[in-house]
Amino acid sequence: MDRRGANPFLFMLAGAVPAAWLGGLEAAFLLWTQGRPELELDTLQVAMLGYGLVGAVFGLVAYWPCLWLGRLLGGGYFPIRIAGFQGRGRHRAWMGFCLLYLLALILATDGTKMVLGKPLNSPYGVGAAAFFFLLATVAGWWWLPRLASRQDRSLGLWTFGGLVTLAACFLLPWGLATWLYQVPEMPGRTAAFYNQSRMNPGAPSNLESPGPPSAERPDVVLVTLDTTRVDHLTPYGYDRDTSPHLAEFAQEAVRFDQAYAASSWTVPTHASMFTGLFPYSHGARYKSAAEQEKEGGDISSEKFGTWIRPLDPEHTTMAEILRAYGYRTGAFVAGRYMGKEFGMVQGFDWYDDRMVTGVGPRLALYHWVDRYLFPLEPDVLRFGHGYRRADEVNESVFRWLDQDQEGRHFLFVNYFDAHSPYWPLRAYKNLFPGSELTVDVGDTVEYYYELLQGKREADPNAQKWVKSQYDAELRFQDHHMGALFQRLKDDGRWDQSLVIVLADHGEHLGEHNIVGHGFTLNAQVSHIPLLVKFPKADGVEAAVRDYPVHQVDLLPTVLKRLGLDDTRWEEQVFQGRPLMDREQAHTVLGELYWDQARVKKYGDAYAREILAWVADGAQLFQYQPVDEEGKAKGGAWLELFDLEKDPQQETPMNSGPRVESLQQALLAWLEQAPVYQVSKTVQLLAQAMNQAKTDLNEVGYTTDEKDDGEQP
Repeated sequence: MDRRGANPFLFMLAGAVPAAWLGGLEAAFLLWTQGRPELELDTLQVAMLGYGLVGAVFGLVAYWPCLWLGRLLGGGYFPIRIAGFQGRGRHRAWMGFCLLYLLALILATDGTKMVLGKPLNSPYGVGAAAFFFLLATVAGWWWLPRLASRQDRSLGLWTFGGLVTLAACFLLPWGLATWLYQVPEMPGRTAAFYNQSRMNPGAPSNLESPGPPSAERPDVVLVTLDTTRVDHLTPYGYDRDTSPHLAEFAQEAVRFDQAYAASSWTVPTHASMFTGLFPYSHGARYKSAAEQEKEGGDISSEKFGTWIRPLDPEHTTMAEILRAYGYRTGAFVAGRYMGKEFGMVQGFDWYDDRMVTGVGPRLALYHWVDRYLFPLEPDVLRFGHGYRRADEVNESVFRWLDQDQEGRHFLFVNYFDAHSPYWPLRAYKNLFPGSELTVDVGDTVEYYYELLQGKREADPNAQKWVKSQYDAELRFQDHHMGALFQRLKDDGRWDQSLVIVLADHGEHLGEHNIVGHGFTLNAQVSHIPLLVKFPKADGVEAAVRDYPVHQVDLLPTVLKRLGLDDTRWEEQVFQGRPLMDREQAHTVLGELYWDQARVKKYGDAYAREILAWVADGAQLFQYQPVDEEGKAKGGAWLELFDLEKDPQQETPMNSGPRVESLQQALLAWLEQAPVYQVSKTVQLLAQAMNQAKTDLNEVGYTTDEKDDGEQP
């Protein structure tokens, strides 16, 4: 065969096809053994596309070395008559290339994040990897000479093969999702499993349903805005128009100007909203090594970089109560810390947390292309950030609303767009001043780490850029929240709905040399927006309330409006009170516990527990250093800030009558409040999760992808 047969396109195709199928098959295997395919079906697409792209590049790079090796080893340019593994020349060179390339991919899966995790942790994993490696190698060995034997049609075959592979990258996952996994029904099956399991006691026996809810009882809509700062919102006086729809909503709602969060990260704050309890009592929070050892297991440290206790199923939640009284309950969450494993699923008929963790490959490929090939606008080849965007959440919500227009609904929607990384869509990214500054997005991660480690001071230009992008994300989120409200109006449900909008916590944007949340309980993360619209028939006019309230007050507020506040609960005490109740001061407490990931990554400065108490126009912080076992290490120190004179909390007071008074109030509350005790239900769940992890390890799956808490 003459030299014209040495077509580089053939090498690209021979590299792309087996590599793409290797990626798809390996991802399918890992998804299958993981047992949660609904979360990561898009990984199949990205694995096939990503592997195929890399395979094509490697095939092109290998063209000239194979040409040289073919000459060196003999056998001509394309030895198409050679059969089996006895081939020589370019055929043998191609086999060697496939061997090295695929072996490198398998060994590098954890580092490159191109698949879910490294499968080489057991004989089963090694066997699976070897099978996929041999399959792809044989495919390349078989494919290349057959293409070369049809030189006259090589370009057509290359085009046809490429289109077939591209189509398969989307059709295979779609087919698996639709026919095998039945993903559209996953939220219903997820909720049924968690709520009917013998390990989950469900609603208390005294909440037996009295039948359909009264016609006077409204729909309940709860919207949480993850990582949303109160001082960056239009209705709270921000000078940028980040939230026009929230401002419109405020015109018919009661706005609370002094609302506070239970903590500065997602799990404990949502648990407090749903149970009316503080983290001190409901227990859904970070845990020390001693607590982890005592309780025997929970959300794995391997997956999340720390120990997290989920919400105890023995607590009664808002969804359980409303479902018991005939409400149809649906939840739509966007962030991974609202996944079903954290316990918020309790009481929901429909819990949609799909497609929120399968972004490792997408994010890796996005960064690789953006940094090393050509700059990408975020909405071109946009792979995601580790969460579902607000428009994607709304699509799921609208489908759920379409299913049943009768009866009463409890709708819970969690938007996550304001969370880092701040990568707004092109239509939003240049809305606000600061976006024009030249900032290397890839370098900002290292910049954040150095800030948090105390190695540098905040850079003014970097912070201006960060704020511009954060505000743009707020505007995008607000737009789609407005679309949700419009849908409720179009359905005729708006006027008879109780609608609550609040943040789970805020965000540091450079203040105190911190970017992110979960590090402190300062005003930037603990002071939150909270707005409540009552049904139109209630006659509650728009107003502003300036007394301190808390997330634990949500459940009592809902129960009072529904006429359920006089129900006698068995072994259930709510620590909050209705938001509109001003007979006495509301308890306002923030809590942040030791987190091994932060301490390991950012230093001993974060080896502490923080309590924040708000009363008498001030916020008192008690810092207690602790060791890995959760034991106190030295004495605690106090800081007090006047909320009116020093809202950004720059000048602390460490002593004085005011400090002593608030400390005594805090200690008195801690002395009388029930401390969380791990239940038998949690122990059973821990045993089941440990057994599940053991089973996954035995079949070759492990989740090595670390997530160091909710940090940049």
